[in-house]
Amino acid sequence: MDYRFFLFEFCFIIFYSITIGMISDLLIEQIKEKDFQKNFYYVFYIIICIISVIAVPNIAISMSNLLGNTLFGNIMMSMVCLGFGVTQTKFMCSMILENSNNKESYVVNQYYKYKNKRISEIGDYSKLDINPNLSIRINNLIKGSNLKNINLYFIDGDSINGFASIDPENNNNKIYLTAKCAELEWNKLAAIIGHELIHIKRRNNTKLDYVRRIFGGIFLFLVIILCILVSNFLNIYFGTLGDIISVFFMILALYNFIMIIIYSSIITKRYWNQIDELICDNKACEIDGVDVIGMYELLEDLSKEQDSFKKQRWYIKNYIRYFTIVEHPCIRYRARLIKRYKKWNILTYYKHAMVMLWWVVTGRGWIGY
Repeated sequence: MDYRFFLFEFCFIIFYSITIGMISDLLIEQIKEKDFQKNFYYVFYIIICIISVIAVPNIAISMSNLLGNTLFGNIMMSMVCLGFGVTQTKFMCSMILENSNNKESYVVNQYYKYKNKRISEIGDYSKLDINPNLSIRINNLIKGSNLKNINLYFIDGDSINGFASIDPENNNNKIYLTAKCAELEWNKLAAIIGHELIHIKRRNNTKLDYVRRIFGGIFLFLVIILCILVSNFLNIYFGTLGDIISVFFMILALYNFIMIIIYSSIITKRYWNQIDELICDNKACEIDGVDVIGMYELLEDLSKEQDSFKKQRWYIKNYIRYFTIVEHPCIRYRARLIKRYKKWNILTYYKHAMVMLWWVVTGRGWIGY
């Protein structure tokens, strides 16, 4: 058999195996429950999978022959197979998860449903009695942030969580913490409040935030132009020495070109959501009343809750890693950054982009789990 069949099959199946695993498990579950209506759908999906696994590599071989069976042609068709596997996995998994009552499928679904809920739908305000001294400390912490028009509420919830509702006109910003947060030690509670205060201060997920992201892309483009101009200047006016130095600037220009491709077409939303979280962790430690130790201990506590992710089936884990847009990066990674705390600087933007790419190629997805 043509070696290209195995090459193209491998590229196609890398992500498509998530679909096959998900459908197979759900079909077995429905057979056990004797749900014949859903059996029909899952059998139909399995047939599509089998046809795809056989047909896609053979179509790719035919296309490669049209390109002259060259190295370039084979690489191109490998990328096409990879892309087709990703696209078909997105399509089929979205159909499966939308219509499935499977508990593991629900794990994936809640990433989407949580984002679409309004705050009023999450739960009634908790009737939790807050210690008056705690209220005073919270108010002092908020005042120390130099932010105005901040209201803090505790809502029902059995896990440690918090989020901010940002008023576009900056008249009524709100921080919501789950009731579980009120049981935390003060330095941990201060850390989670500080984190949300920075979200409000930076106007995350507002129009201003999106404008900032656009300028980030423009900045990368301008760096490329500058590197090319400097390289040409050195070539013209500094002879051999200029040629040697200009190589560095051309490499830098190429690097930034690659970064623009990544930035604009692959990880824009994932990247900026994660950057927002890392900045909020970091800059919260600069607020009076919030310390690095408290932030580190809070993240360590949260990482223990996140360990439940490891118990999910392999296809659910990989679907979340590569296909869902999860706002928060790996909490253990966040804790490690805080443990080695340094003030935020512009190089951190590049560092985190490289970290995300490393996660992707080492099987930890976009989020580093």
